[in-house]
Amino acid sequence: METTKVVFKMLEDEVLAIFPDNLYNEELYGKDFVDSYMHIGQHSSCSIDLLHELPNATKDQYKDLKAELEQIGYIFEIKNRTIKFTHNNTTHIFKFQVIDPDFWISEDNFDIHYCAEYNDICVYIIGEYSQSIYSEKINK
Repeated sequence: METTKVVFKMLEDEVLAIFPDNLYNEELYGKDFVDSYMHIGQHSSCSIDLLHELPNATKDQYKDLKAELEQIGYIFEIKNRTIKFTHNNTTHIFKFQVIDPDFWISEDNFDIHYCAEYNDICVYIIGEYSQSIYSEKINK
């Protein structure tokens, strides 16, 4: 069975499913637009930049949209990751969906780098990239 990569994001109060590997009319738009789906409006295009600009939806937020898409035949490949670390006596927990084999996200003054090639996740203080403050190997 063929699976579809999907990332669920929040667009205001609505969940948006973005399909990062499904280019939307590449001939007209190049690689800047991909397929997306919402309850209202259903299939449409969206900028690939929304993957990095919109906040992630939680499992509870996206469960209804995921079920709707599965009813029409989608089989999903969803890679969720959670990391937990302590910095300056404060525990931080970040949950995110893997978008690419090598990508960055920024949250709460931290940059998080996911790298499938090296099998790890590293956390940096924003703007200080000489040394990570936390790293962990990815459990596959």
